[in-house]
Amino acid sequence: MADERRTHTRYQVEGIKGSFLFTTDARVLNLSLDGMSLETNNPLKIGREYSLRLDEGDQHVPLKGTVVWCTLVKTTRDPRGDVQPVYRAGVHFADVMSGKANELRSFIHKNAVISLENRLFGRFRIEAARPADLSLEAKFSVRQISLSGMLVETKVAPPVDTECGLDVQIGGIEFSAAARIARVERLTDDGDDLIDGSVHLGIEFLELSEESRLTLESFIGTELS
Repeated sequence: MADERRTHTRYQVEGIKGSFLFTTDARVLNLSLDGMSLETNNPLKIGREYSLRLDEGDQHVPLKGTVVWCTLVKTTRDPRGDVQPVYRAGVHFADVMSGKANELRSFIHKNAVISLENRLFGRFRIEAARPADLSLEAKFSVRQISLSGMLVETKVAPPVDTECGLDVQIGGIEFSAAARIARVERLTDDGDDLIDGSVHLGIEFLELSEESRLTLESFIGTELS
């Protein structure tokens, strides 16, 4: 398979857009029945609703919330030495008095630094910044494309080996694929400052339907070759 991927010609392209959906890690800093603040390595769009899941042993609390603020607070370096931005965001939960309230109250009781007592809507610091799963959808522009994958430019940086589903608008037709993030390159200036938060992602196609593959082959054969 590796030899086959290397034989596919890569083509420089412009004007091809798409989006991909993946799950990333976030760290919950404080939490209440109506919202939370969290840290993540990807920017969150203000006013957009996201899906989250809090885990505590066998307990799983799925939630939906709208981002009310998001700020770049610092940059760090990962174990490989690459620059990583750190964003903090405030999220307001939808349907706070629905059936999820009891599950969320139980999670807060187990993880808050101080007990709830009778306060229902207090904001409580979470011990050791509990992890959470955050579902993200990101837009991208395609820079290179082949039958085995793409190089895209986007604003989010999933970890290498993250699997995702993607949709691409190509030649007036949309095709879908299951894919893997094979490479992440953050775009920086000479001072190691992030350029507008942009990254280049090397994306490997894992699974293409017959229809999607024919769409891609037709586009490459008629428009690029």
